[in-house]
Amino acid sequence: MKETLLKYLDIPFILIFILVIFCVTLWSAFSFFQITWLPAQLLLFFFTVYVIALVIYWIRLFIISKQFQEELEVWEIIQKKSVSLALSMELNLCFSIYYIYGAIRYKSDWFAFVAFFYISLTIARFILLREFCFNSESLITQYKRYIAAGYFMMAMMICMFLMILMVVNNNYVVSYPGHSIYIAAIFALYLIVSAVKGYFRYRKYKNPLLSGNQMISISAALLGILSLQTAFLPMVDRYPDDIHKMNIFTGCVIFFIMIFMSLYMIIHGGRQLAHGIDEDGNRIQR
Repeated sequence: MKETLLKYLDIPFILIFILVIFCVTLWSAFSFFQITWLPAQLLLFFFTVYVIALVIYWIRLFIISKQFQEELEVWEIIQKKSVSLALSMELNLCFSIYYIYGAIRYKSDWFAFVAFFYISLTIARFILLREFCFNSESLITQYKRYIAAGYFMMAMMICMFLMILMVVNNNYVVSYPGHSIYIAAIFALYLIVSAVKGYFRYRKYKNPLLSGNQMISISAALLGILSLQTAFLPMVDRYPDDIHKMNIFTGCVIFFIMIFMSLYMIIHGGRQLAHGIDEDGNRIQR
C-alpha cells in the first residue's frame, strides 16, 4: 500500500508545478463561471487534495535532503578538523611538559598555572578528538563530550583567574628573550583570528564537537593575550598606574569571557540532553 502511494507521489517537480498552476486555474474558472455541478466540484476537490499532497511530499523531501547534505558537510569538516585538532593537542602537550619543567626548575607559580592550564586544554582537546575520530551519529554522546570539555574549561578558568591575580596584585611581567616576543604576538593574533573566524563559520551546523573545539581555541587565544599584554605594556608604557589599570581591565574581560564560555557549554549541553534530543540520539525539530 505504501509503495503504491509513493508511486503516485514521486513524480517530477516540473510536473507538480504544472499541476499546481492547473489547479489554481480550475478554481478560478469554477469561481468565475459559478459552476455548481456536484460531480465536477467533487472531482476538483479530490484533485486539489492530490496536488496538496504532492506539494507536502516534495517539501518534506527537500527538507530531508537539505538535512542530509548538512550532515554530510559536518562529517567532512570533522574529518578535516580531526587532523588539526590532533596537531593542536600534541602542541599543547609539549607546552604542558615545557611549563611543568619550568615550574619545577625555576619554582615559578606562573609556570605552574600555565602548565595546569595547558594540561586541562590538552585533556579537553583529547576528549573531543576521541569523538572526532570515532564519530558516533548519536548526539547524546557528542553533547556529553561537549559538557565534559566545558568542565575542563572551568579548570582553565581557575588557572586564568590565579594568573590574573598575579598580574594585578604582584605586577608580574612575562619576559620573552630577544625578538621572540614579536613571534609570540603574531602567533597569538593568529590564534584569535582563526578561533573567532572558525566559531562564526561552523556555528550554523549546530554541531557540539565543532562548537566545543572553537570554544577551546578561543580560551587558548585568551591566554596568549594575557601573556603578551604583561610583556608588551612595560616596553611601551612607563607609567605603572596605567599598566595596572590596563591589566585589571584586560584581566576582568578575559575572566568573564572564560566564565561565560564554560557555563554556556555546561548549561547548553545539559539543556540539549534534557529537552533537545530524543531517546534515539537525534535532534528534536522545533
